[in-house]
Amino acid sequence: MTSQSVQDRARLLQDEIAARSASRTNRQLYVLSLLTALFLPATFITGLFGINVKGLPWVESDLGAVFVAISCVAAALFTLILLRKRGVIGD
Repeated sequence: MTSQSVQDRARLLQDEIAARSASRTNRQLYVLSLLTALFLPATFITGLFGINVKGLPWVESDLGAVFVAISCVAAALFTLILLRKRGVIGD
């Protein structure tokens, strides 16, 4: 085995390690992007109700927090369904 062939094998191994690392990073960013998309509507809804103003629906109701929680879950489910229909999320 010559030094040139050892260098070639080392280079191939280094490329393989870099490709696997890039693949793992891409997968992690994909999952992070999906989680961000799922929680974005809930973040908007809770941020809206975090504003101390009158006139928002369910503010005076005793079940207001329940309605907001249901709205957040419904928005996340809607986003999940939309992402599946567009082919972003596989089955």
